[in-house]
Amino acid sequence: MNVFRFLLIILVVALWGCEKPQESSPTTTSPQPEKTAEPTAPKKVDNSKLFKMSVAADDVRVGEDSKVKVTIKPGSGFKINKDYPWKVELQGAENITLTSKELKKDQFALSDDEATFTLDCKADAAGDHKLVGAANFSVCNDDVCKTFSDEPIEIAFQAIP
Repeated sequence: MNVFRFLLIILVVALWGCEKPQESSPTTTSPQPEKTAEPTAPKKVDNSKLFKMSVAADDVRVGEDSKVKVTIKPGSGFKINKDYPWKVELQGAENITLTSKELKKDQFALSDDEATFTLDCKADAAGDHKLVGAANFSVCNDDVCKTFSDEPIEIAFQAIP
C-alpha cells in the first residue's frame, strides 16, 4: 500500500505542477508591414563597346519617296553574327510614312564588319524626325556571342523642304 500512496503523491504533485501558471515576460509583436518591390524603370545598359549604330539620311525631302540607311557596326574584337535572325520593328512617327515598319533578316546586308538596312519613307514636314523601335541582332567574338533582343533603337534624321 505504501507503493500505491507513493505513486498517488507523485501523481498529485505532477498534476499540481502542470496547473500552476507559468510566469513569463509578456511579448507583443506588432505586425510588420509587407515589403513590396517598388517599380523601377529598366536600367539602360551601355552597349557602346559591343556595337555602334549610325544613320545616313542626307536626301530626305518633304513629299518625296526617300531612303534612310542604318548601319550597325560591331565593337572592337567582335563581328556581325550572320546566322542570327536579325529583325527591326519600328513604331510610327508623326509626319513620317514608312513603307514597312518591320524588317527581317533578308532585308539586311550582312557582312562580318557591318549590318545595314534601308528604310523607305516619306516625310510630310521639314525638320528633325525620330523613329523609335526595337531590334534583334547579335555580335560575336572567338569566345562569346552577344545577342540583343528587343534592343531599343532610335533613328534620327532631318527632312529638308
